Amino acid sequence: MKVFNAVKVLGAACLFAGMAFAQEKDYEVSFSNELSTDTITYTKAKGHEKDSATVFAGIVEKAEAGFESEKLSFSVMGEWTFEPVKSVEDALDDNDVKGNKFTLTDHDWFIEFRPIKELAIGWNDDLFVSGSSLPVWDDDIKAGNYTTNDGIAIIARPVEGLTIGAGLDQSAFSLDDDDFKPVINFGANYEYQDMFAAGVAVQNVAGSAIENEEGDKELRKLTVGVFASITAVENLTLNLGYTHNDYEGIDFGLVNPFENFNIIGQNVATLGATYEAGPLSLAADMAFNFNGADDTDEEGLEAFAESDENRYDAYFGLCAEYAVTEQITAGITGLVALDLSSNDDVFEDKADLYFAVGPAVKYTLNDHNEFSLGVNFEKAGSDYQAINVPISWTYNF
Repeated sequence: MKVFNAVKVLGAACLFAGMAFAQEKDYEVSFSNELSTDTITYTKAKGHEKDSATVFAGIVEKAEAGFESEKLSFSVMGEWTFEPVKSVEDALDDNDVKGNKFTLTDHDWFIEFRPIKELAIGWNDDLFVSGSSLPVWDDDIKAGNYTTNDGIAIIARPVEGLTIGAGLDQSAFSLDDDDFKPVINFGANYEYQDMFAAGVAVQNVAGSAIENEEGDKELRKLTVGVFASITAVENLTLNLGYTHNDYEGIDFGLVNPFENFNIIGQNVATLGATYEAGPLSLAADMAFNFNGADDTDEEGLEAFAESDENRYDAYFGLCAEYAVTEQITAGITGLVALDLSSNDDVFEDKADLYFAVGPAVKYTLNDHNEFSLGVNFEKAGSDYQAINVPISWTYNF
């Protein structure tokens, strides 16, 4: 409830601030709302009381509002989920669980104030280096953030195309630690016309301990990401990236397209590409840990020894869409995750091959409304497979 109230208060504050600036400046207001559900989820898995189970997947409501003017930018987002208390695991284990729950499952916000054209102050203002996005995954790589999404940032734009930023995270300030060190991030990004863009992001320069979602202290060290985006060829975008983690243990979460797998390692290469040819749109992703799990810290690996989803070394994604008419678009997305090595001291064998495929159809009613219908299928080895039917309605202006 406190988080929910905080989001409401923040949204109101942003609204009034935006209205104040709107009195004198040109401005743009944006809003989007997505109502979605995976309808029912059928899961087949070994190691449970039942071989398979079908559950209601719940309903997700996500809303985001933004404001943009010469001096001020801000955005606030909230995501709420209505779902049964009985999970897929409960259904597979035949647990007698009843009831439903309505929870705030995600929220985010940022504010950027520009007192002069060349300088900005930001709160939760995460800036990502060009080339750090994976188009099939539809998000940026975590290591591409060169300011902060959890604190205050200073941003300079001294010349056209160049952005320099630094951020101070607030996450480490809550720890009672005599060896406290601040979480400091910095980096730069440069865009040259419509030809290319490149930059570097350096995270956690001091090697501070931070608090994870469970409230435990997690030691993180320096992370460096170097990325580039090539757009010189018409209709083609090529994103390239390299991330190095000088950590103790496992700094997972570099790439996490789905909850069911993750890419871990000290050195990870990434690639993302998009190409458009008339009504056809193509996108491709790749992430590869070229150290392999054998080269990571054994003590850190033990924390994830029973979690196959944290053991993958390579991820590939491919998406193809075709505009059948001006209003109807058909597409298909495929994902594959591979475990290329194993550590005999920690893992008895390799993680199962994971793949997922999802055909979908989108219908654009008008400039504000879009509907989609699809089928998702995912499988990990012979022990797990799942099917659901996602439906969504998106409104935006």
